[in-house]
Amino acid sequence: DLQMRQLMDGITRSSFISAQELNLAARYVGETRSIDYVTLPLVDALEKATVSEDAIKAYYDENTNEFMTQESVELEYILVSRADFSPEVSDDDIRAEYQRQIDNMQAGLSRGAAHIMLELGSRDEDQAIAELESIKAELLAGADFAELAKKYSEDTFSAQEGGDIGDTTGDVFPAEFETALASLELNEVSDPVVSEGTVHLIKLVRLEELPKPSFEEKYDTIKRDLAVVEAEPLYIEALDKLADMSFNSVGLKDTADELGLTLSRSDKVTRKGAGGIFENEKLLTAAFSDELINQGHNSQVIEISADQSVVVRVAQHFEPEQLPFADVSSAIAARLKNQVANQTLQANANSLIERMKAGEPFTGISSAMGLELNSLANIDRRGGDQPRIVQAAFAMPVNGVGYQMVSLGMQGLAVIRVSDVTPGDMSTLDEQELAALRNMLAEAAASADLAAYQASLRDNADVKLL
Repeated sequence: DLQMRQLMDGITRSSFISAQELNLAARYVGETRSIDYVTLPLVDALEKATVSEDAIKAYYDENTNEFMTQESVELEYILVSRADFSPEVSDDDIRAEYQRQIDNMQAGLSRGAAHIMLELGSRDEDQAIAELESIKAELLAGADFAELAKKYSEDTFSAQEGGDIGDTTGDVFPAEFETALASLELNEVSDPVVSEGTVHLIKLVRLEELPKPSFEEKYDTIKRDLAVVEAEPLYIEALDKLADMSFNSVGLKDTADELGLTLSRSDKVTRKGAGGIFENEKLLTAAFSDELINQGHNSQVIEISADQSVVVRVAQHFEPEQLPFADVSSAIAARLKNQVANQTLQANANSLIERMKAGEPFTGISSAMGLELNSLANIDRRGGDQPRIVQAAFAMPVNGVGYQMVSLGMQGLAVIRVSDVTPGDMSTLDEQELAALRNMLAEAAASADLAAYQASLRDNADVKLL
């Protein structure tokens, strides 16, 4: 692994980005465009769309395969759960287990913490650590921690309390914080601790031993846990008997009667499932297997979860059937109306674009059609609140002015006019933006170099199958 990582690092870390590549990327990343657009609502077109009964019936007749019921089965099944086995647990057993746990239990500790916190951001990690080390030097010289917290801590809420941030039993603060706090003696102050974008000096201000839980507090938990343990062999034994009897019997009724288990019957279950245990992939695979459907066998015991298992058999199998026209006519009508509406929108959009290309102003056309003209002036690829429109606008090759229709899904169509294409310039990026762009390109180049190297290895490898 180390050898492979060294090779990969050698390839990826030797990638570089030239000034020309950076300048070209800045040109496209920083490019701005102006977009004018109108929306052609689908809902308006749907209200006007009409479809004849003959067209609906013709679509049904020509596309019968689309209107079939799903293959399904009704299943008989025996479900066995761990919860079915609830052995009695005596108070003597519970008390003995309680005493065993108490004897092995270490005393719990509650620790009270105070801190002086500095945030990373305007300063880097090394600077924050250096500042806190300077503050700790003041502590060692005799300064009071609470006063220093009020003076220096950037956790303004706790600073007013002398840095006190409350108590923990080990699961309140971030892991690095908890680890440092647990290593301190009472009133001891830690070295700087980095955690989640902040750096801390931590002081242990309180240390209390928590009382061990009483018998009454642990009673229900221990009883439940012992019941689970004692139920385990009963559950396993029941599954073994179920597997043996269901394998050697025809149907499941005799098995259920012999073992005193409940035989149930499902509603129709399709290959996609039917909720509850009938979403289990292993169960569905078995239910639609040749062994169960055509040969009439019982399934093996199928584990549904850690606490439930089931055996199933197919009681009835239903092949796909043609749905009656009356059941699907409304759905077909809605589909055809949607097609008509979209065709109308596309025709209107094409007409609008052709009129603009012929020289008519967008403002006049949109006003005559009762459409609101919207504008996004000089935006970049991340601008605006219409991501589909912006994405389409920046995907267009534009020589002066460009026109296009854009699908807005259920909202309808948009017609856009793109103009004022201004390339980006590296000189307009600040240092942080330039560094982010350079890093992005470097990562992409490194990934491409590594992928090319791996492809070369595959192409030139001499593989022998033994």
